[in-house]
Amino acid sequence: MDYTNLDSVVNSKIDKKIEIYFEIFEILILSNNIKTAQEILEILKSLVDYHYIQKDIFNDFLRSGEFLKYIKKHLPYSQIDIVDVEKYILLD
Repeated sequence: MDYTNLDSVVNSKIDKKIEIYFEIFEILILSNNIKTAQEILEILKSLVDYHYIQKDIFNDFLRSGEFLKYIKKHLPYSQIDIVDVEKYILLD
């Protein structure tokens, strides 16, 4: 059996899973666009608290810059009350 491509297959599946989560996050942000960024972040965090998503996926979403990108895309400037997402990273 050839294992040379196993890592790329596994990573591809992981990347696809993360992309799907990011799309869900974007929909949640869009559907809550009357809330502030901080309130939306609390909603997303509750998904981790209730074990709907893994903590590392949530943290990756914040660290990747996608959260801020979606917030800037879907919220008016007056509702963007988060500058540094690092303080929202969930620790073990």
